[in-house]
Amino acid sequence: MQIYRLSVTLAQPLADDDYDRLFDLGLDDCTLGTEDETGLVLASREAEDYDSALLSVTEALRHAGFSVTAVTSAEPE
Repeated sequence: MQIYRLSVTLAQPLADDDYDRLFDLGLDDCTLGTEDETGLVLASREAEDYDSALLSVTEALRHAGFSVTAVTSAEPE
């Protein structure tokens, strides 16, 4: 498996209580933050392929009630 790095932009900022909730939903491989009233998630996800990495991160965010507005990626490590 490879590690895929994803940068995900959310429609809303992250509140203080969101950090633990997102960690519990499997986003423990992510760095979370807010910039200019926009939530940011930087993930390093181990997966079989890029699509699987993308889906696992975005589905966890959607399950938590967040709207994903953009995803950018880097080459696999």
